[in-house]
Amino acid sequence: MFLPRGSQRWRRAQELEKLQEQEPATVTQGGLPVRVPGQNLIPGAAPSVTPPSSGPRNMDARRTRGMSSFQKGVSRARNNPAEAESNPEGEEQQ
Repeated sequence: MFLPRGSQRWRRAQELEKLQEQEPATVTQGGLPVRVPGQNLIPGAAPSVTPPSSGPRNMDARRTRGMSSFQKGVSRARNNPAEAESNPEGEEQQ
């Protein structure tokens, strides 16, 4: 007899539910049930996830330059925090 895939999953879920009712649940000292990762999952219920292919990225030159300037500023502030505090607007000292 042919069963649609959805019916097979439903029957598997019913089987798992009956097994859970039969097995005594272990509890913690506080009286809470101990969780078992993946205990209630039905094989094949979720579609497999494939990561998107990462092709070459198009980086805008202006954006790259801006990030480079930001990174240099952060490095300068870390290397010389006294200079960063005395010059909060980022203006060059002469």
